[in-house]
Amino acid sequence: MSRYLGALREAFLALPPQTPQDTIQERLEEIRAASGLEEALDCLHRWELAAGYITREKLEDVERLEFPDPDAGLTFRLQVNYARTRYSDAQEKERQAQATVPGFDPVPDGPQPCLLCRHNVGSPGKESLRVFELDLDGRGRRFFFQLTPFPLYPYHFVPVLSEHTPQLLSSRSLEDMFALLALAPGYAALSNSDVEWAGASILSHLHFQMLRGLRLPVLEARAVPGASRPIPGGRAELLDYPLASFRFSGTRAQALRAGAGALLEKWKGLDPGRNTVNLNMVRAPGADQGSAPGFQLVVLLRNPDYRTPERLRPFKSEGVGVVEASGEAILPVPRGPEAQEMWRVIREEGLGLVKSLIAGNSPPMPSALTRELLDCAAEAAGAAG
Repeated sequence: MSRYLGALREAFLALPPQTPQDTIQERLEEIRAASGLEEALDCLHRWELAAGYITREKLEDVERLEFPDPDAGLTFRLQVNYARTRYSDAQEKERQAQATVPGFDPVPDGPQPCLLCRHNVGSPGKESLRVFELDLDGRGRRFFFQLTPFPLYPYHFVPVLSEHTPQLLSSRSLEDMFALLALAPGYAALSNSDVEWAGASILSHLHFQMLRGLRLPVLEARAVPGASRPIPGGRAELLDYPLASFRFSGTRAQALRAGAGALLEKWKGLDPGRNTVNLNMVRAPGADQGSAPGFQLVVLLRNPDYRTPERLRPFKSEGVGVVEASGEAILPVPRGPEAQEMWRVIREEGLGLVKSLIAGNSPPMPSALTRELLDCAAEAAGAAG
């Protein structure tokens, strides 16, 4: 680290929690200019820890389990998140208390405030929230990065489109994700969907998720024999995985983007407004060793008709998002008279639990549809070169 960069970091991390957003933005721009986006995000994460927006308790109060699956050649994962459970409990108590107030309307009239817009910076309950904004593509498409207050891992950022725009998954989403990884190659870029109960989170505002160094199990899945196509610089393949998923891997970003975009649009067009996707993208291992940059992009197919089975809803009643669809279940702390048995299942039968949770959210993938989607992707990738 240069002396200049060290001085910038030291000065930034010394800023007090009440520092205005404009000052945070200015200082982070200096750090990014000196050493890139990842350095700026590292500083923002450390500053938010010191300011108390995120806490060590939220990062560490998680029980993490791993379940090797020799047949699939994967290790599935599960986390029981105590911090998120406490937050959900507090929200439920607040709703119950409000319901006792005469005249309380649980569904107020008019538009509700967006949970992701810039107006949240410094707002009540988020006094120490600060963000870093940038031009993502050099053509005025601006995003700001903020930390989620209940992170799944350290360095869990949410890049949010600066303009208030509803969540939408399209070929443009892939352009954004490639641009994000170009700026922060050490991160994973992920996207929840744009359809409720089909892998969505906040539908009101376009956003992604980025987590430093995260490789989720789906990235390591084997291809289904005979269900792949060559594309310029790589391959497109159906994965042997509990949820219908296609992996695009290779070194030619333009071909990968075109092929995955064609498959995404084809799938969505088969059932408009219901078929959708989750996206999970990383730089390929070894891509920083002087060779051409490699990428792995997984398109996970979703439809709201396919949800968590009824028998598993005591473990997980909320929707299943991209992290869970990608192989890491996120469960609340078991409660109630069945809690002891639920803990036993989690610890002793966790592999089956995680795989069943994922599989229950998978639309069927008949062989004819697999061929149709792969052919569509290969044709588009070949045309793009």
